[in-house]
Amino acid sequence: MTRMTSPTMSFTEMALPYPERNELWSATTADEWKALFLKHRPHQEARTKISLAEDMRILISEGNSHKNCDAAWRNTILLHAIWRLIWGHREVEDLLQVSRPDSGESSSSLPSRGEGLAKLLNKIRLELELASTLRPADVTGDIILTQEFLNMALHAPIQSLQAFAGKDGVAAGQRVYPMLEEWTQSKSARRAVWHAGQLIRATRQASTKPIQEWRVVIVYHASLVFWAYGIISSIRQKRDAIPDSASLVKMTVCLDQEPDNTTRRFINLGEGEPCLLDLASLEASQDDFTEAQNVPLRKASSIMQTTARMLTDDTTDGHRICPPLTESFARLMNELARSAKAIGLG
Repeated sequence: MTRMTSPTMSFTEMALPYPERNELWSATTADEWKALFLKHRPHQEARTKISLAEDMRILISEGNSHKNCDAAWRNTILLHAIWRLIWGHREVEDLLQVSRPDSGESSSSLPSRGEGLAKLLNKIRLELELASTLRPADVTGDIILTQEFLNMALHAPIQSLQAFAGKDGVAAGQRVYPMLEEWTQSKSARRAVWHAGQLIRATRQASTKPIQEWRVVIVYHASLVFWAYGIISSIRQKRDAIPDSASLVKMTVCLDQEPDNTTRRFINLGEGEPCLLDLASLEASQDDFTEAQNVPLRKASSIMQTTARMLTDDTTDGHRICPPLTESFARLMNELARSAKAIGLG
């Protein structure tokens, strides 16, 4: 997922039954494997009848997950299978939008193929929220991060955002800009920045410190969503001569906090000023959230610096060495922050 390469799972494989429990695969001896197999044998017949595709259908239509399996194990497999569907959806969306940059036709007029996936992910989100209260052991921090990343990736053209950031050169960035300008005005973009904010929130709450491995990459992808949304929205505002004072009367929408009425109005109607919590001000106020300041997305440089600090703050106390991957992404994010500041979006 984090490498943005074509998934190896095929659609045909989704019709196969779920694999055996992870603990069977990790058994160290034949006797241990036999004991675990016999322990779960009463559920064996029911489990072999359930495939990934059938589980998705049940979840969408009935809202109830398959009960005869380990919840954490099942959620991990299910989320990675959904990534296969999201990848296919995004390939089609990007092709239709980027290939017609000058058509003048809004992509919102195109049939939406992602509503079913959004509904499925929302059901999983609600299920995880319930499980975190009733069975906390079934919901790991990594599952929450994966779920939020999938929601973000469903609504954000991450590969086009990377091109806009200069990954593939100036020409590629210019090619995707018209599509991204249209995207920033859509409900899909507001959903993407909301889930990116929730990804940041889940990362802050995660027990794994410092942030390492694939978690570093998804934090970078979230910061890229913020950065591009803030830059393009600000450029469009200046071009269309929208008064800056208009932003002063907007209600603050905290993307990395619990959802409320302002969140729903922002996603559905585009009302409010989307912001992230400034961790530096939070520490200065001794964890008093009422005194902490928020950084609006239109300040793209500050937003990128805030997310970059998340990667390095836990390695700058003199006792830990910053992993090379973390250091590389933090440096890239700071470079993007400087580029935004150079055009006056500090």
